[in-house]
Amino acid sequence: YYPVPYQVGRLLGYGVLFVIAFAINHQIGPTNGSWPAFLYKAMICLLVFGVVFAVEKWKPILRNA
Repeated sequence: YYPVPYQVGRLLGYGVLFVIAFAINHQIGPTNGSWPAFLYKAMICLLVFGVVFAVEKWKPILRNA
């Protein structure tokens, strides 16, 4: 009865971001104790987290400016 204003564009953007991160992690392969592979995977995860954090923190501020 009550419409919910979902932000479909934002949800699709995050979905695409996560699929890209998953594909990159899949291409790196298993770490098997390899430090470079582990560091690459950790950097990708931190990069995705940083992008989501930056968008959620700065987008409302930029929208009001």
